[in-house]
Amino acid sequence: MRKNQHLTGRLVGILRNTKAERARFSAFAAFIAIVFLLGGGSRSDILSLVLLRPVALVFALYALLVADKEQFAIVRTPLLLLGALALLILIQIIPLPPSIWTQLPERKVIAGIYDVAGMPRPWSPIALSPSRAWNAFFSLSIPCAALLMFAIQGRGFRRQVLLVIWLAAISSALLGILQLAGSPRGPFYLYRITNNGLPVGLFANRNHQALLISIGILLSGYLIYRAQSWRTARVLLSALAAGMLLLFLLFLLIAGSRAGLVIGSGMLLPASYLAYYGFTNSQNGPKKFEIRNKYTRMFLTLGFVAAFLIFLASIYFSRSLAFDRLMNTGGDFELRSEIFPDIIRLVRDYFPIGSGFGSFEFVYKRIEGLDLLRPSYLNQAHNDWLQIVVEGGLGGVLILLAFLAWFVRRACAIFPRRGRALNLEALACVFVIVAFGAASVVDYPLRVPSLMAVFAIACGFLAPRRDQRIV
Repeated sequence: MRKNQHLTGRLVGILRNTKAERARFSAFAAFIAIVFLLGGGSRSDILSLVLLRPVALVFALYALLVADKEQFAIVRTPLLLLGALALLILIQIIPLPPSIWTQLPERKVIAGIYDVAGMPRPWSPIALSPSRAWNAFFSLSIPCAALLMFAIQGRGFRRQVLLVIWLAAISSALLGILQLAGSPRGPFYLYRITNNGLPVGLFANRNHQALLISIGILLSGYLIYRAQSWRTARVLLSALAAGMLLLFLLFLLIAGSRAGLVIGSGMLLPASYLAYYGFTNSQNGPKKFEIRNKYTRMFLTLGFVAAFLIFLASIYFSRSLAFDRLMNTGGDFELRSEIFPDIIRLVRDYFPIGSGFGSFEFVYKRIEGLDLLRPSYLNQAHNDWLQIVVEGGLGGVLILLAFLAWFVRRACAIFPRRGRALNLEALACVFVIVAFGAASVVDYPLRVPSLMAVFAIACGFLAPRRDQRIV
């Protein structure tokens, strides 16, 4: 027994050795790669989830072994909010006696079905689809592992975390180009149910791809800022980041996502600010690199102007699928506006208990109007803000309000005060979270495992820590 404890202690000691920081970052990069390869869809029946979620738990266990108490404190609040959400889902799964669940909102119809069939009323949970609620519970393994893997990164390697996400965006964009060049049902599409013929990249849905590309635009500006602290290859990295920003912007024009086009265009402003901040606050000093700064500024200015001109030209010549869809309010846009009253009705019907996480598809079918019937079906509300209220009830609202309060508080805390420099990583992640919030008005990005991981990491950057002087 003592021998086993000794071996375990030695193993943990080795894992915690400072020389293992590079291994921790490599593990983080591997985790992100696996999540993006296997977790680009929101459906609960995707086969890759059977592999992804256990792998996420393995990475979470690894993080628990190598982390110390101070590192856990970094992501304490996001973990507590995640734990509160998990607890709410578990409460919704607990079977209740018929005398209780039949008194819950909109359950009398279900009770009547048992009565008409001559069957005894069984014990039943709050969640109207327990299997989907369990799926929602296990889906939290991805953001939990992402938070823990972020927490164990050393200060130097923590700066490279956003670079990994940027590389994921590049990979997804390049795969999208291959999808456009190949067959609409070719091998480059990773999911059976997807937007065939469109550059969805590592995702099943064009809107989710467009959101990642929009985040890539923002991170390109951040990397231009970060490049100014490099003593070598500074111009090269700046040029690469500026070139990718242009590619991302052009990609949004052919992605066919209205929300992505709007959010991506909005990300240009903070991306420009991050790049400008890097030039005006270079740690290497303006005198030593004055000539390089001059040519880099010139190159980047021309790049931004060229990107904007190409953007306008594409709109003018009507070759932008996303812009065409933005101007055309028919199709799915019209459907979203038509179902909005039904979603409000569901909020009223199931509040304050909620219908249970993952149950929207089933509760919506109960009230779906005949004029809205189509060959396809609505599996999500396409408004995650309201869907949380429908499925989570008052508990979901309270968790959402707690997160918003924490987010506003942390967003205000990143700005300079008392000699503390502006935390540009945290500022970039503020806009990442804002992008998720905007996308959630018309979509459901936080039901996609890979985007859940990105969101969790952004929250990790906002968490308070002792080494806030990251500039």
